[in-house]
Amino acid sequence: MAQKLTEASAGKLILPAGAKEAYAWDSVVPGFGIRKREGGSLVFVVKYRIGQQQRKITLGKVVPGMLAEMREMAATVIAKAKLGQDVQGDRKAATEVRQSVTVGTLIKRYLEMRCGEWKERTFIEVERHLRRQATPLHGLAIEAVTRRELVPLIDDIAENSGRTAADRLKASLSTFLGWCVERDYIDANPAAGIKHRANGGSRERVLAEAELVAIWKACNEDDHGRIVRLLMLTGQRREEFGGLKWDEVDFDKREIRLPGERTKNGRAHTVPLSDAAMEILQAIPRRERRGLVFGRGEGGFSGWSQSKARLDKRIGKAVEPWTLHDLRRTFATLSAEHDLAAPHIIEAMINHQSGSKSGIAGVYNRASHERGKRQLADRYGEFITALVEGRQSNGVRFAAAE
Repeated sequence: MAQKLTEASAGKLILPAGAKEAYAWDSVVPGFGIRKREGGSLVFVVKYRIGQQQRKITLGKVVPGMLAEMREMAATVIAKAKLGQDVQGDRKAATEVRQSVTVGTLIKRYLEMRCGEWKERTFIEVERHLRRQATPLHGLAIEAVTRRELVPLIDDIAENSGRTAADRLKASLSTFLGWCVERDYIDANPAAGIKHRANGGSRERVLAEAELVAIWKACNEDDHGRIVRLLMLTGQRREEFGGLKWDEVDFDKREIRLPGERTKNGRAHTVPLSDAAMEILQAIPRRERRGLVFGRGEGGFSGWSQSKARLDKRIGKAVEPWTLHDLRRTFATLSAEHDLAAPHIIEAMINHQSGSKSGIAGVYNRASHERGKRQLADRYGEFITALVEGRQSNGVRFAAAE
């Protein structure tokens, strides 16, 4: 007798003595059910008719949290059958059914479960790794994820954001995939055995001034070239500029305003723009009905690895191996070495502040930081422009009041 299936239904299903399998059928979507076999395996199934033939297909393993999604999938299969479409006979459709539990779906469920369990800072960091950096995996069936998919993704982050960032992504992925193993979505963790990229230490590469010039001159007038130059001028993160939106750019105030949901630390961040940065942004042609500054299609800029490889080929031997994240470290280091701003202003400029102040002191400090950041942006922009043009910089040293 059919009854409404619940998450507890699978645990109540008993295999009769001598039987090889047993079923529990759903009253909400007739034809949708749970099958139990010898050995204890539990799967969601759906049965339907095509003409005089009855079909039965497996939708996926019975795991917590999947009941509603599987019921909806079964309803879709049955509806297609009534229109004459045989999902079982259609290999492509059958594959889509079997592989419907995607990485993106499970990441959403995983983060919903972890929200509130972790400290806010930890949650923001892991969410950025899984929602943003792991985007290429989102459309894959969880069972299709292997080292072959993970290693290039981790290497890409190591190349463009630094080895330490790559290790942090790998750690978040490994923990998530371990959660998938625990809930029987997959049998083994494909991240296990992938080696650390940072060898236990953070990357310390700071580019020489001559290397900055070589990189600048090798950049093409395309999306990647413009992003690289903007990162060199501002010290920001590649993901934040790669996904830049036109409504985040204020040409009148000469600044970019990044909302908290687009920054690594979850704090809204204002990036003042030097003359050189303004010139780059103002020269970018706007694409009709597209709100993103870079890239094509639905998302922002992609193809980081291929573009970086082409850039390195143009640079040749003028620059030792480097990553885009090195531009950020170089910005902070050279700003300090050339006395372009006080340390706390440099930290504020790259949105790497720690701690906060409240009350009048907090308001004053925020205002002071914005003034100091504006001065630093202009001075560093002039510094880079002078390097590229081969002349003496007109930059001045910072004032103690900042």
